[in-house]
Amino acid sequence: TSVEDQAAGCRAMVDDNKVFGLVDVASILDTAALDCIVRPDGGNTPFVHSAMWSTEWQKRSGGNEVSYQAAVDRISITWARDLAAMKWFPPGATIGILGDKCPATAPVVMNVLAPALKAKGAGKVVFGLHDCDIQSVVSQPGNIATQFRLAGVTHVLVTSNFVTGQLFTNSAASQGYHPKYSTSDWFLNTSNVTTANFDPSEFDGAIGIASQGTVLKASGKKPYDGWQVCSQIATDAGLPPINPGDASSEELLDLCDNFRLLIDAINLAGVNPTRASWRAVIPTLPARVSAQFGPSKFGPGKLSGSDFVHTLLWQASCRCYRSVSDFRPAAA
Repeated sequence: TSVEDQAAGCRAMVDDNKVFGLVDVASILDTAALDCIVRPDGGNTPFVHSAMWSTEWQKRSGGNEVSYQAAVDRISITWARDLAAMKWFPPGATIGILGDKCPATAPVVMNVLAPALKAKGAGKVVFGLHDCDIQSVVSQPGNIATQFRLAGVTHVLVTSNFVTGQLFTNSAASQGYHPKYSTSDWFLNTSNVTTANFDPSEFDGAIGIASQGTVLKASGKKPYDGWQVCSQIATDAGLPPINPGDASSEELLDLCDNFRLLIDAINLAGVNPTRASWRAVIPTLPARVSAQFGPSKFGPGKLSGSDFVHTLLWQASCRCYRSVSDFRPAAA
């Protein structure tokens, strides 16, 4: 939807209908819409979703914004650590970061992810960031592919939305430019859904560092617990049962996962819960397992989960990821 539609929808929810809280996957990403919902001087509304920006950005909400997905600064530290540990890039490599210039993300790319990569041995980091408007998402990725090729970038980290990633890989392939790729849960790029249309000749062999568990079942591993409850909720409502790892179930499972978090905090917030009491109990919630992002523990100053990660490998033969490692603690 357009920015104007999102803003109008936000005002209808927080001003007219005065909803207690809101759950989402990753449809509300625009700064104005987010601020309208969560800022204490705006809607001041609890918001549980699956596309968290940085811990610092999250503070703008005064505790309203919560996510099982790790905040992107936390993702950045783990990502750089694990790529270095597996020797994905050689010392002195020229690494490109594909992303955007939006105020919630660009500072993390430049001030957290890039320094973390350099601290682990990268020689040079090249920023390929498109402007923060919907037209640039489509018009600029081809130029960024050319920029990276001419700059000698050999390894690309994708922090962009999936449309930019798709257009970048298509353009790179058409130029005969074939860097190595890596993704993370940033913008949910470790999902088979988001990478389904990436150029397979280009993206084959890409490495993902993820908490997302959507590929566990197809990899011969046990899915995260919690999907069973969501499947029962779905069938009780007359919907098909949830099949963990199936693309048709992914969005519903995300929404159910986030809704259960919202409700669990409401139930712990007292007999007559308020938004303030909801915010107060989130850091005190017992350790829990997200059906999508696995073991997660919230706490003071930590309102995002995803406390363990595994390594994914994208394969052109199925246009899909497979989990190729055990789980390990996230770095932050």
